[in-house]
Amino acid sequence: MKQLLMVLLGGGVGSVLRYYLGAWLNQLGGAAYFGGTLLANVIACLVLGFLVGLGLAPSVVAQHQNAAKLYLCWPLLATGFCGGLSTFSTLMLEVAMPQSQQLTTQMAPSMFGQIGPFNLGYLLVTLVLGILSIWLGTRLGQLFGPQLMG
Repeated sequence: MKQLLMVLLGGGVGSVLRYYLGAWLNQLGGAAYFGGTLLANVIACLVLGFLVGLGLAPSVVAQHQNAAKLYLCWPLLATGFCGGLSTFSTLMLEVAMPQSQQLTTQMAPSMFGQIGPFNLGYLLVTLVLGILSIWLGTRLGQLFGPQLMG
């Protein structure tokens, strides 16, 4: 039950942060329409990598001397916060939707599938930045882990 509460709490915080990132960047207009999703996914990857680098993955925590204190970190921060912050479904919608199209209830199914170079570039940039963020987060977690984990 504690784990479910941690997922709920972390997911709520991550989702609210994602909402505000999107709202802030959408005000900038233009290509920033995609910026909220991109930034949210990159931050989530960086945090998730950091948690892995710290050794907070469940299989590692079980072997840690402070396992009882740490076992709720993964549900709170990885599954909850990172899961609430990142968004695969919105990324796929943004990639499948023509760049100039706004979301409306009148969107024709034929509008989807006409993926242009901008959309493919956006997908590629998201994937590359996500992988680099996981790597960087893991390295930072390994670097700061001994000081933070004691």
